[in-house]
Amino acid sequence: METPLPKILSKDCIVSSKFVELGSIAWQDAHGNTRHWDCASRTGGHGHAVMIIARLMPERSLVLVRQFRPPAGKFCLEFPAGLVEPGEDLTSAALRELSEETGYTGKVVDTIPFGFSSAGLTDETIAGVVVEIDSEHYRDCPPQAHPEASEDIEVLLVPETTLRHFLQERLADGDGTDAKLLVYAYALSYLNQKS
Repeated sequence: METPLPKILSKDCIVSSKFVELGSIAWQDAHGNTRHWDCASRTGGHGHAVMIIARLMPERSLVLVRQFRPPAGKFCLEFPAGLVEPGEDLTSAALRELSEETGYTGKVVDTIPFGFSSAGLTDETIAGVVVEIDSEHYRDCPPQAHPEASEDIEVLLVPETTLRHFLQERLADGDGTDAKLLVYAYALSYLNQKS
């Protein structure tokens, strides 16, 4: 007898706000049992996000942002990021968000496929876009950010070689950090140890 594959039976909205919906999913496990799971989704077709790994060249410094995140209850360090608007392509969304949050623009050199940001909690996906920024372009004209009225964003330039140490210091001082940035920092530091 063939074991059935898990499958979604239904998804119902419990409560919805302007940006987020709490849903209840009924699903069937591999043994045929019906189970339930709560999840969060973005409303209005905004299920995809983009983070930007922006590298200032030739210095090899990362452009990061620090902003207050109410769910975390603290300032968090992150890659610039935002939602991909319906009908917008990934690279356009990345360059738009980078410019809005930091004032920088640059050349897209790579993209990272969509993956789930926290598959046990939400169906939101996030992709990455790697952008290289020519620092000479900003030598005489510093970038001017254009954040939304609700955003209070501090732009930080951090050398890749000191990223892990920088994040450890900021965490010790009480800041939070996005897990994707932490993983990047630790992976980078392990790779640098091997070379």
